Amino acid sequence: MTTRPDPCYDGSMTTNRELAEAGEIIRIVNGSRLYGTFQEDSDHDYIAIYVEPAEIVFSDRKIERSLLHDRNPEERNVDGGIDGIGYSLRHFIKLALDGNPSILTALFSTEKFWPYHDEAGRMLMASSADFASMKAAPRFKGYMKSQLERLQGIKTGHIPNRPWLVEKYGYDTKYAMSVARLCMQGIEYFSFGTIESPMDEDDIDFLMRIRNGEFTYDETIAHILRLETSMHETIAEAELPEEPNYAHIYYLSQEIHQLKWELING
Repeated sequence: MTTRPDPCYDGSMTTNRELAEAGEIIRIVNGSRLYGTFQEDSDHDYIAIYVEPAEIVFSDRKIERSLLHDRNPEERNVDGGIDGIGYSLRHFIKLALDGNPSILTALFSTEKFWPYHDEAGRMLMASSADFASMKAAPRFKGYMKSQLERLQGIKTGHIPNRPWLVEKYGYDTKYAMSVARLCMQGIEYFSFGTIESPMDEDDIDFLMRIRNGEFTYDETIAHILRLETSMHETIAEAELPEEPNYAHIYYLSQEIHQLKWELING
């Protein structure tokens, strides 16, 4: 367990960030430094998961997310910065049960990617296998289709603004790498029911070749389309449970909430 003082909930805590930090059970490295595709100046991203105070859990109020940026908002996504987002345990579990790829990747991470955790956080991560199911298939397919269409210009929508990459390589190679990575992690998840971090060295090497512009735009699209086909074939043959282990996760959530409240209140 990493040492970190746990503040107590009290009436002076008025912001979501303060409540999130007070109830934090684990902080997980996220993004390129989790996948293994980072460069020296890459962002330091993380996900924090926290337990809300009992008076919020047992009321109509919800704190689903809290921004935990360690710098000014206008400096987000600048290379080398630190960005964090906190999820309430209830919201994190919901996203994981729905098969959100980013959340599942964090959930299946190992302890070396947890700069902070307590007993409650370890309990959550030890139950990651209970979340694996075919319910994630529509999410992976949908995310993949949407991101690929944005890369191809078929669908309008948010693509990170990296004009220097477009000017240098003719397309946003970092975004293309992310599309390919999502597909590769989908193949792994539906093959084995887990997502390993960092990724396999050969996979990292391939992704970094995309990132560094070693493939033309047409070559990159062809690679991604092959990966997409492979992911769909893997999903069709997957033997994961149809649904997560809802019963165990329900009791797990109760146990984690109770444990964290006891840790905070002594």
